[in-house]
Amino acid sequence: MSTSTTVTIPFRTLGEELGLSNLLLKSLSRLNYTYALPIQSSSLPLILDAGRDCVLHSRTGSGKTVAYMLPILEKIIRWKKNNQGKEGTKVREGRGGRAGGAKRRLIISRLFWTRFARPTTNNPSTRRFAPNRRSCSSQALILLPTTDLVDQTSSVLTQLTYYTSTLITSCALDKSNPSRTRSLLLDSPTILLGTPGSVVHFKDKIDLSSCDTVVVDESDLMLSHGYGQDIKAITQSMMPRIYQGVMVSATMGKDNGKLKKWMLNKPAIVRVKDEHGKGELKQFFLTVPEDDKGLVMYVFLKLGVVKQPCIVFANATDTCYRIKLLLEQFSVRCGVVNEQMPSNVRRKVVEVSAERLAEPTKRRADNISVGN
Repeated sequence: MSTSTTVTIPFRTLGEELGLSNLLLKSLSRLNYTYALPIQSSSLPLILDAGRDCVLHSRTGSGKTVAYMLPILEKIIRWKKNNQGKEGTKVREGRGGRAGGAKRRLIISRLFWTRFARPTTNNPSTRRFAPNRRSCSSQALILLPTTDLVDQTSSVLTQLTYYTSTLITSCALDKSNPSRTRSLLLDSPTILLGTPGSVVHFKDKIDLSSCDTVVVDESDLMLSHGYGQDIKAITQSMMPRIYQGVMVSATMGKDNGKLKKWMLNKPAIVRVKDEHGKGELKQFFLTVPEDDKGLVMYVFLKLGVVKQPCIVFANATDTCYRIKLLLEQFSVRCGVVNEQMPSNVRRKVVEVSAERLAEPTKRRADNISVGN
């Protein structure tokens, strides 16, 4: 199934049609999200109501994160509400009676799903989706290719759960700070975020036997980052036999086809045409001697051929610093970002650049970011 649309409708109207929680609608209103973007209005019914595996394709910044976050949050809220009364009965009655029998049945159910319901094959055609299966540990897993994207997505999740923080908790898996991550995992967060490598790293501390939703964001970058074997390990040995899968990307490549075969079962493909961005991107190619590249770059910046602020990509970290030293000789302020820097240092460089952009134009010098 493939859909393509450019229709925008109010979130309030979409929420009434799909039965979205008022708490989620309040969070969207707090973020000034009045209208659902095309990718959101197209995918929400498929993921939430139809329970389909989905592949979402649209340009960067088109709202794909909210498109898969809202169904995850809504399913968790519904599960919490459906089981709130039963949990309250157990607390009031204490041990014995019906509460004791319910507890025994829950323990037997957990043992069955964790020991006998693991997939014996990775063939997606053998899976079927059960949207509201009972679960008591992490109910959703979001995989991203870099730690920076994990932090960014975690920030969006925090904003969307502003009014549901008592119902929904999350944990961003961080291999650089294992003690903090382990302490957060002790609270059995309902949503886990991380790179495939970090999920495998903490596999002894993670229980995904009750996870019913798996999202692979920026799926076109996963295999190029070397996460193929980690994703196979997660889907084959850590996930239950039944789950809903969602793949999200801005482009369609061969890697998407491989992941789709591994993870999805007859997915619905939601593709949104980017009519808004037509004609805004200009590309040109210039061949110059190696020694003249720095001079040509400076001339382009000063003449306005390349508008500022801008990002300069280089093929090596050493080249980044050579460009920085060259431009600073002409009073062009630069910041260098590369993969060898810790994530908090990279964020600081970006924040400083953003602060410079916020200064009045007359007091602001040139602002260039250089990265490999």
